Amino acid sequence: MVRLTVELVSIAALATASVALWTLRVALAARGRKVAGALVASVEALAFVIAFGHVASHLDRPAFVVAYVVGVASGTFIALTFDERASRGQSLIHAVLADGEVLLGGLHALGWPATGQHSIGPNGEVCAVMLAVEDRKVATALHDISGLAPEAVWTVHRVREAHAIQATPLRRTVAVGARRAA
Repeated sequence: MVRLTVELVSIAALATASVALWTLRVALAARGRKVAGALVASVEALAFVIAFGHVASHLDRPAFVVAYVVGVASGTFIALTFDERASRGQSLIHAVLADGEVLLGGLHALGWPATGQHSIGPNGEVCAVMLAVEDRKVATALHDISGLAPEAVWTVHRVREAHAIQATPLRRTVAVGARRAA
């Protein structure tokens, strides 16, 4: 029983490592970091071959398949969470709504360097609000946008490279109790 438990935990751990490393490799490649991606791929391949080979040779034992499935799910969650928190990249948030003045004013009051542009949408005039932020601040920015303008339609775009993405910090007085984006 102890040996079976060790085998199942080992399969789950190797599958977790394999998928987490695969996700990290893809993220590195997407950022143009070829050498780092290749190095991670070599370790990922080894973990995959060992875990998958063991499961493939024991397909008659459902516990081995379940351990592998749990490891794959865990590896995906761990890698995506790590990438989200450790990312040093930037993203561009586009929010589109009929009246963007309230959203722009609210974002400026919170310290976000947002810009707006009037445009024409399928239902008439709209305001496109753009905000460049560090990836680790995307969730906070989206929370602020949703709170200020729940009707806004927004998208997030990863920015591979940018020049002077951070604007000069806004020098506005923020109401007592309000959060600053910085």
